[in-house]
Amino acid sequence: MAFRNIHAPRGSLFIGLLILSILIFDPFGVIPQSLAKSLNFAFRSVFRPVLEVGRKFSIDPIRMAQNPELVVEKAQYNQLWKNYKNLEAKMAEVERENLFLARIRKQYGLAESGLLTARVNTLLLTARHEAIINQGTQASVKAGQIVLSADKNSVIGTVQDATETMARVALITDSTHGIEVRIRRDGTPFDTPAQMFGDGKNGCRIGFIPKDTDVRVGDTVYASAKGGTLDVPVVIGEVQQVNPNDQDPLLWDIRVRPIETLTTLKEVVVVIPVSAAP
Repeated sequence: MAFRNIHAPRGSLFIGLLILSILIFDPFGVIPQSLAKSLNFAFRSVFRPVLEVGRKFSIDPIRMAQNPELVVEKAQYNQLWKNYKNLEAKMAEVERENLFLARIRKQYGLAESGLLTARVNTLLLTARHEAIINQGTQASVKAGQIVLSADKNSVIGTVQDATETMARVALITDSTHGIEVRIRRDGTPFDTPAQMFGDGKNGCRIGFIPKDTDVRVGDTVYASAKGGTLDVPVVIGEVQQVNPNDQDPLLWDIRVRPIETLTTLKEVVVVIPVSAAP
């Protein structure tokens, strides 16, 4: 406490430190050599951490310059940085895809099927309703496999044919596309098997259902489970209209509205049975 109360002028402190440094390094041989060595050793021991700082920062760059393996050119560094960022983005995309497919598998119980995401390269909605996707036989894509929407997790078509790197998918609205379905009403045991075809526009049609069958607007339409193709029923759409058939008044003309808006398809999921996987 007494030491803290000492207030010396700056000039006196400077002169004192100057005299102390002269005594320690003794450039003029004023003090005995043995005593000077002892003071010098004590000074270096006390202030070694401070003295080493400058030495460390000055030597390390020299060592790096002498060892070319420790030096990376800026162009090479920039290329490595870009590669790392691309790999990081790819890993993030793989993680997103895995989480997405795990959600679909859990939601629909597709434990016995593989799921493959594919990008829609071309979408045709004129004379034919088709989608060209960027996955083919190299990824075990084959004709007859069911294709789901990536957004609504609903059936949107069937693979018609495939090359090594791409495949053609007939959409459910295509007039030549047919698929086995079941019409169900929530909360009831009502379940009617049927065959559904595209209407060539923006919907689907179900025919050959007798008029005494209880089908109502709002009933859900599912793609039927089929061994080797689809493990469980998956939703397609809902009944939009129920009218008497113009050609046969004893049958219903049922119109189905797909859940997915097919005009905006960008990504799909191909259901690949385990038996078809490599």
